[in-house]
Amino acid sequence: MFFVLASCSTYEKLSLQPDFSVGTSNYEDINGTHELQHLVILKDAWASGGMPIITIQRQPEEIYSVHLIYQGGFWKFYDTIKIKADEYLMTLKDSDPYHQVLHGSGKIHEHIAARLTEDTISKLKSCSTLRIQAQNTIKDIPAEGIEAIKTFLSGATTQ
Repeated sequence: MFFVLASCSTYEKLSLQPDFSVGTSNYEDINGTHELQHLVILKDAWASGGMPIITIQRQPEEIYSVHLIYQGGFWKFYDTIKIKADEYLMTLKDSDPYHQVLHGSGKIHEHIAARLTEDTISKLKSCSTLRIQAQNTIKDIPAEGIEAIKTFLSGATTQ
């Protein structure tokens, strides 16, 4: 099981975080308070109508997941992220994506999450090129972003 932080405040916090930087969020369960770490890997105004933010999240148990959080004026109905690490293509699909109109603002809030397998983590840690696609928009991750991902997936907490 992995935890998804899908609140409006999470989006606002991530939108202010610099690209390729590590941030933290806390969650509580019956065992106490736990810290989640997240690396912002893509934060860009893609098409009209809002800005998706893509992160990799690490839980204390070394569980990694990719998240896309979108907030904007139009429904996008995100459910899949495609990642191409060198020639290896990964399709990460959320079987239960979160879609909501934020009360009072009329903004659309969407959040999808998919757990990374050991094989996918291995491919990301060894790649030299990386592309990400959400719907019809494709973005190349620069070398500094690829290095930040490799460092984060290796267990480092800061860059």
